[in-house]
Amino acid sequence: MLKLRADGAGMAIFAGYINNWAFGLETIKNILTKLVTSGVEYIECGYLSDKKGGNPESTQYKDFNAIRKVVPDCNEKQRFAVMIDFGQMEMVNVPPAENDSPIIRVCFHKKDKDSALDFCKGLMEKGYNVFVQPMATLNYSDVEFVEMIQKVNELSPECFYIVDSFGVIEIEDFQRLLFLAEHNLKKDIILGYHAHNNLQQAYGNAKYMIEQKLTHDIMLDASVYGMGRGAGNLNMELFASYLNKNYDKNYDIDMFLDIMDEYLKPIFAEHYWGYSLPFYLSAQYNCHPNYAGYFADKNTLSNKSMRQLLASLPAEMKNHYSAEQAEECYQAFQRNYVDDRDVLEQLKKTLLGRPVLILAPGRTLKDKTEDIALYIKDNQPIVVAINTSNAWSGVEVEAQTAWSGVSTSVSTACTGMAQSVTTQIDSIKASVSAAWSGIASDTTTAWNTVKTNDN
Repeated sequence: MLKLRADGAGMAIFAGYINNWAFGLETIKNILTKLVTSGVEYIECGYLSDKKGGNPESTQYKDFNAIRKVVPDCNEKQRFAVMIDFGQMEMVNVPPAENDSPIIRVCFHKKDKDSALDFCKGLMEKGYNVFVQPMATLNYSDVEFVEMIQKVNELSPECFYIVDSFGVIEIEDFQRLLFLAEHNLKKDIILGYHAHNNLQQAYGNAKYMIEQKLTHDIMLDASVYGMGRGAGNLNMELFASYLNKNYDKNYDIDMFLDIMDEYLKPIFAEHYWGYSLPFYLSAQYNCHPNYAGYFADKNTLSNKSMRQLLASLPAEMKNHYSAEQAEECYQAFQRNYVDDRDVLEQLKKTLLGRPVLILAPGRTLKDKTEDIALYIKDNQPIVVAINTSNAWSGVEVEAQTAWSGVSTSVSTACTGMAQSVTTQIDSIKASVSAAWSGIASDTTTAWNTVKTNDN
């Protein structure tokens, strides 16, 4: 990720959520070197955590010595930074700042804001330059936002951010937050914006911020290839080009393109980021994008069902992701999605004691045509053929007696005995055709009410 400052400074960081920060040591060094060459003035190296750091192949660092091992030489105008997610680093493990110590960005949830600001104060007392980043800034009321700015003014860090953690801030809300900060934040504190792109607002909001000619210096977060959690972040290569053309910047775009080609494309192929309907829906309901990712990975929900499920999440859950809670909500939604207990009981009575022949797709349908026809003739079973296909938006199940490839003898045996069932719940479709002879009309009625609810 890269940060650009409107007065001529920029910062670059790694968006490690996508691949669990596992870039590899040589890749880390090479990307940092290219970012230095690009001319970006501020370069963030990753996360500092005494709980998760320690792997030299990762951009999660346990201490500052690990950061020094990957930082390349740079010019006197370039500075490095590191992120601390509040609660992931104990103050006792942070040594006093040295001449080569990085900037420390501190991100925190609303519930932790007072403790986090005290933590920032402690870092500053140890000599660090600090960026204050309240996550999900839109969740603050105007009064709460201004009150926090007043506390930040007392602290006087280097930079204060509007943070769109869930990609939900549209232009009207952005204008409101921007001007609340512009008119209340001390003028010597840099005003930053961290965007996620769930609603495709990142570029437009960033461009609007620069065009306002604010009295504050501006810091804009961006990432090469838009790499970032969920729908990703503001694209560095796009916005750096815009700044080069309109604000006399001179960032070397080729360095960003090299990073994309040499290091990010393989990660992108394995861990997709960018716009998708699930992440759009998570933004619509102002909830953590990991919920959308978790539900999408189930491959059982249509987009409409995804919307209903995200809308049903309790408010207290939305800001803080929990895989356990996500699973509980998913299971509860699936149980209540269709109440088919009466239908299942009716089917149970109808099918009790009857032989059932299930035909799944495969070459044996053709190879065993005569055996199948003979079995049907001798046993008069209920015959069901099943075909399953999966799609990103959900699982589409089509169960049908598709006798393609099955010889005329089977078709003849089934003539006059067909029956179909179609159930559509959102985008989950099921159609079932059974072919048999001599089945009473009450069986036909039962099969016409079959509902398929694929979990």
